[in-house]
Amino acid sequence: MRRLLNYLLFLGIAVFLLWIVYKDQDTAVLYQSILDVKLGWVVLATVILQLSNFSRAVRWNLMIKNAGYPTSSFKSYIALAVGYFSNAFIPRIGEVTRCTVISKVTKVPFSLLLGTVVSERIIDVIVLFAIITLDWVIDFEHMVDLIEQLFGTAATGGTSIYIWLAVGLIGFVVAAWVVYYLISKMPPWLKEIIKNVKQGLLSVWQLKKQPMKAFILHTIWIWVGYYLMIFCLFQSSDMVSHLGGVAVFTSLVLGSVGMTLPTPAGTGSYHLLTAGVLMAYGVSNSDAVTFAFIMHSSQVIAALVVGFISFLMIPLLKKQVNKQLGNEQPVSK
Repeated sequence: MRRLLNYLLFLGIAVFLLWIVYKDQDTAVLYQSILDVKLGWVVLATVILQLSNFSRAVRWNLMIKNAGYPTSSFKSYIALAVGYFSNAFIPRIGEVTRCTVISKVTKVPFSLLLGTVVSERIIDVIVLFAIITLDWVIDFEHMVDLIEQLFGTAATGGTSIYIWLAVGLIGFVVAAWVVYYLISKMPPWLKEIIKNVKQGLLSVWQLKKQPMKAFILHTIWIWVGYYLMIFCLFQSSDMVSHLGGVAVFTSLVLGSVGMTLPTPAGTGSYHLLTAGVLMAYGVSNSDAVTFAFIMHSSQVIAALVVGFISFLMIPLLKKQVNKQLGNEQPVSK
């Protein structure tokens, strides 16, 4: 019941944000703008997105192998695609889903996989903060304009920023103490799970020289690929094709932030933030929200199609693993 209420809450937030963004829009104009999109650029953007996702799967596989459980990058990609498919319906469930898929088609413990995903997400957060900082440096004026649009001019005052930083620091300290206390009271079986999670967490930091180089290169390509995907989407529409590379970069940054918020597939939050970026660059409100819809929809449709196909392949992968195991214990259903 609690999970259902949480889901309905986040779904309600997504619907509310969509209403805010599109309540004054003409649906006929929106529909016509979608028809005017150059599909060739959208297809190219989708291909680049999948190449980035495959690189993410390879990077994840490096961590799994380093933890002592070699598996194929193809299986990791299938699991990742199913995870993105799940995220389109239930926020953040995709991380658990992809760990479940890999644990079903291999002999890797779920708790260890969860540790590798947490470690991977820590890396992603570090990179995201780095590109947000870079974006503030190279596009300060438009970032300030965006914040003023979303929150009003008071949000740019230094006092409020320091207050929120202090609140965040206090919250972090309290959370760390609570985690430490809970760990000290854990039963043995739970400590064993935590041990596996810890092994997965350390997997990236214990990579040897060559795998670490590969990990860094894949991390770079993942974000370069995301940038190129957004660039191709910009070229697909006359509404925004005139904007430069910095606008593309800022759209990537704020779009990534929107995707991390707990709504299904970033619905609503992605539209609000990316439309705000475009309006900060002088794009009309109507064109900005329309193109935000196009950007988000193209990514979600790709996730649904590729994820559904990947989901259908899971039984085949499980059958293949059971055949390889021979007389050993079959992979659980």
